[in-house]
Amino acid sequence: IELTSHEFPLPKIGEYRITLHSMEFKGRSIDEFSLVWWLFILWLIVSVYLLNRQRLVYISRNEVLKQVSNQDSLTQLLNRRGLGEYFSQIKKEKTSDDVVTLIYLDLDNFKRINDSYGHLAGDSVLIETCKRITHLVNECQKNKDCSEPAIGRISGDEFVLLLLNCKVRLIPDLSSKILEKIAEPIKTGNRLICDLNASLGVTQSSLANKSITFSDLLEQGDAAMYFAKQSGKNQYKFFDRQVQEKIMLKRKISTTLRYALNTHAFTLMYMPIYHIESLEVAGAEVLLRCTDPSMEGIGPDQFISVAEEFGMIKEIDLWVIEEVFRIIQSSGLCESNPDFRISVNISAEEMNDIHFPDVLAKLAQQYAVSPACIELEITETRLVDIDASNIDVLQRIRALGFRLALDDFGTGYTAFNQLYHYPVDQLKIDRSFINELHAGCKHAVMVDAILSIANSYQYETVAEGVETQDQLTLLREKGCDLVQGYFLSKPLKWVHFVELPGVKIYESSSSA
Repeated sequence: IELTSHEFPLPKIGEYRITLHSMEFKGRSIDEFSLVWWLFILWLIVSVYLLNRQRLVYISRNEVLKQVSNQDSLTQLLNRRGLGEYFSQIKKEKTSDDVVTLIYLDLDNFKRINDSYGHLAGDSVLIETCKRITHLVNECQKNKDCSEPAIGRISGDEFVLLLLNCKVRLIPDLSSKILEKIAEPIKTGNRLICDLNASLGVTQSSLANKSITFSDLLEQGDAAMYFAKQSGKNQYKFFDRQVQEKIMLKRKISTTLRYALNTHAFTLMYMPIYHIESLEVAGAEVLLRCTDPSMEGIGPDQFISVAEEFGMIKEIDLWVIEEVFRIIQSSGLCESNPDFRISVNISAEEMNDIHFPDVLAKLAQQYAVSPACIELEITETRLVDIDASNIDVLQRIRALGFRLALDDFGTGYTAFNQLYHYPVDQLKIDRSFINELHAGCKHAVMVDAILSIANSYQYETVAEGVETQDQLTLLREKGCDLVQGYFLSKPLKWVHFVELPGVKIYESSSSA
């Protein structure tokens, strides 16, 4: 009951009292049962309304979440999950006569675009690539050359196309058009990017094969794409028996490497490095070998790339580095040979690891080995994609006292005027320039250029793969500092390496 006082005349000051003499209520009373009944009906109506509303909100939210979880946020294409669900759906709905085609697309050297122009420009390139692919696929569908296409971005610069009943004879034409379209210049801001290409992997499967999964198709397309990259990039390759054999071999190698890591089935060989004038031993390059019988005939040129792909390379790198520290400590090699250096190859994973210099420092302290007798080799091809953070890692390694060598120099297309950015001490001339080296040949001109560059930057030079006296003589005349190769020595086990003239170790450790 509310009484409003503004309708009553009140004195301006002093106390006052209001008396209510009577009050009348009008209404109808109901019994207790009827009250409970109507309360129940009201509760039921409200409950049904709220539950239905909650259901609609839940469905709406799920639809949004499903869309977000199945869609790439940058390009609005499907992501890996979305493509997988789409493939599962067409497997259920389509007949066994239908054929699905998967095209796996990877942009070549995309990291270079990010590093050169920035990530915003990189995102613009990805969005434009998405538009171009979508346009071509829509044209394909419009001409009835395929049906129900789905396009997705499954990682940074990798796209996947799923096409239903695409005519086999038209796939090469479509693949070529995709490559041509991607290679067209892309304008982003005030820049025109003209160096973009892609590698494609193509695979097909009939839906009659009920056991085939999206992961299987993706693996096949990825393998074919990788084969296209290895074959020179900017091209397409079909998944075939040759590619399948490569997949099986990679699986076998990865399984064996994992087992070898657990059972320590690795050993090190030592390729002697000689002073070119005196032919005295100046050091050695460490070469990794896997002793597992199933790896017979498979060298590091094959299994290192597999180790990188399957995420084992860091473990292998650290095993090699620690084994080198251990054997240097136990033999007293550096104390007996102050200018001696052992060269160890490191992978790109270590250049990307900001903690790697700390690991090296800890190992040097643990084994009481001077960093000066360790030389870490990085291949020139790895430098093509490195950025400021990678260079910082290399500078920190060098600041600890370790030496750095640029391996396989001449194969990575490093701009010569960029060399001063890289904190290296030595250039190793790739064996491809030494194999057919003779006076006046094009390889001799390249060797002259490398030696001239090294002299300008005051880098030490090593020629790899020396196999004849003529090569040795010519390199000596050109002023190369060090040489290694089968003409002087093949890779040796440690017990045989320490027997070379000029290699001194502690007498107590000579039998190790």
